[in-house]
Amino acid sequence: MLKAPVPDDYLRAIGRITVNFVLLEQSISFLVWHLIGAQQPVAQAITSELSFRQLVALASSLHRQFDVVGEASDRLEEILNRAVKAEEIATDHPFVLGPRSYFG
Repeated sequence: MLKAPVPDDYLRAIGRITVNFVLLEQSISFLVWHLIGAQQPVAQAITSELSFRQLVALASSLHRQFDVVGEASDRLEEILNRAVKAEEIATDHPFVLGPRSYFG
């Protein structure tokens, strides 16, 4: 039987990160769908081919188009900026699988 060359704790952590990132991306997609007011199939067609960064930019642009102002607007921009930073960390520093000793 094949066994992953990293400890199970790493695999669980990578799984948690992956699942949470997918949930974040899905939540931003739902926001875009709501803002454009499209039916789900149309909204999915619009957002499905966007990169994460493009999706965040679209959500930010749409929310500004609706002239949302005040604390809610500031909070949404803060959340979207944090989402971009999280994506940057994930792509700039791919999951490190541990010391070389794990690979034999």
